[in-house]
Order: sequence, then C-alpha cells, then structure tokens
Amino acid sequence: MANIIKQIEDSFEKASTKIFEWIDSFIIMLPNLFVGIIVLILFYILARLSKKGAFKLLGKTSHNTVIQILASNFTFYLVFGIGIFIVLTVLDLQKTVTSLLAGIGVLGLALALAFQEIVSNFISGIILAVKKPFQIGDIIKIQENMGTVNRTNLRTVVIQNFEGQELYVPNRLFIQNPIFNFSILRSRRINLESRVSHKDDLEFVEDLIVKTLKSLEGVIHHDKMIFTYTEFAESAVKFEIRFWINYPNEQAFLNMRNKAIIAIKKAFDQHGITIPFPIRSLDFKYGEEGIK
Repeated sequence: MANIIKQIEDSFEKASTKIFEWIDSFIIMLPNLFVGIIVLILFYILARLSKKGAFKLLGKTSHNTVIQILASNFTFYLVFGIGIFIVLTVLDLQKTVTSLLAGIGVLGLALALAFQEIVSNFISGIILAVKKPFQIGDIIKIQENMGTVNRTNLRTVVIQNFEGQELYVPNRLFIQNPIFNFSILRSRRINLESRVSHKDDLEFVEDLIVKTLKSLEGVIHHDKMIFTYTEFAESAVKFEIRFWINYPNEQAFLNMRNKAIIAIKKAFDQHGITIPFPIRSLDFKYGEEGIK
C-alpha cells in the first residue's frame, strides 16, 4: 500500500514539475508571442494591400479577369505565408519551419506529378492570357479544329466550329502546335480548280478569268492573284486560280467563293469556253459471231 502511495506521489510530482515548466516557458515566450501576433497582423494587412495593388496593376496591362484574380490571390498567400514563417522564427520554432518547408516541397512535387496534365493546361492558360495570340470572337484554326473563339479559362479554350458545335481544346495544345488566326489580317485566300478544253486559247482563258475575278467586289490584293495551268488531263487542261478576299467571317468566305464560281461560269458561257468532261471511247469489233 505504501509503495502505491509513493508511486502516486512521484507521478503527481513529475506532472506538477512538467506543468510548471510549461508555465515558465509560456511566461518566457509571452514577449515573443506578443511580437509574433503583431507581426502576423501586420503581414495580414500587408497581404491584403498587396492583393489589391496586384489586381489594379494587372488591370492596366491585362483585361483577363481570371488572370487578375489568380495573380492577386497568389500575391496575398505569398506575402501572408512569408509572415507566418517570420512569426515561427520569432517564436524560436526553426525546426517547425524546416519541417513545414520540407512538407510543402514534398506535397508540391507529389501534386505536380499526379496532376501533370492539369498543371500543364493551367500554366499554358496563363501564357495564353499574357501573350494573347487571339481574342474572343477571333476565327482560329488549331490542328484540324477551326471556328470562332467563344470563351477561355485556365484549362481550355472553347471554340464554336462552323457546324455549330462547341469544342473544348486544352490550353497546352495552343503552346505545342501552330495557331492560325484568320482575324488578325482580316483576309483569306481562295483556291479554285477547274478545266478547259484543249481547243481553247489558254492565254485568252487566263486573261478572262483574272479580269473577271478582279472586277468582283470583295476581291483584294490583285497583285497577289496567281493563275497557273497545272496539268494536261485526258480530255482537258486543268488550271488553278488563287485570289484574296476580305474575311470577316466564314459566311463571307463561302459567299465570295460562290460568287467567283458563278462569275467564271458566266464568262465562259459568254465566250464559248467549255468545261469538258472525261471522254471514254468504246471500240466495237464485228466478227462472225457478232459484236465482240
């Protein structure tokens, strides 16, 4: 019984000693804790001011709201995070700081590997927002996808193609592949192919087509128009005409191509120029048993 009482007394004494040590440590740390709280409040205020300043500064250089919000939030957490590390140092918790930094590094590496494609699209979205290779409403082509840019975010670019469907193209593809932007210069080339008879005057045909297209409203860059005969076919001589038009949208392109074909056909009809079709000759041989 005496041993049990002695063990209880020893345990109580150790606990009391530990509690008093904690109290002494807390009292000793009080000045640093007070300084740490003040530093943390100051850095919180500084982080808020930095966030507003970053948002206003980016507003002068970029009209992309997503980038402004992202950059301002990143500035806030960066400044406030620095404040937290300073407070931990003031409280003499260097080991905690070291462990925290190591943990953040390991966590960041793990997340980067696990969400590699998401991170790639995210970073590509930031690059696109800064470089601005296209704007909302521009007609662009990326790989086999062509249409009008409807909206963008930090993961995808939404394109409405000319069939009316929306395409969600990952941002990283715009960094890895060429982008054709048809809205910057507002012009586009039309290539037309056809054929004329071997009996037609080829120089006259060339001069007629060039004059016909130059007279059409909407055809531009007359000096860049190219007419070439491309091949002696079985029943005709093939040619190609390349000319430039104003290009506000795809409908204008289709309308202008339609007008050009009609104008060339009318010019051919007026001057007796034919567009021959392939001809096949059938050779019939007669023998004793009839037609072979």
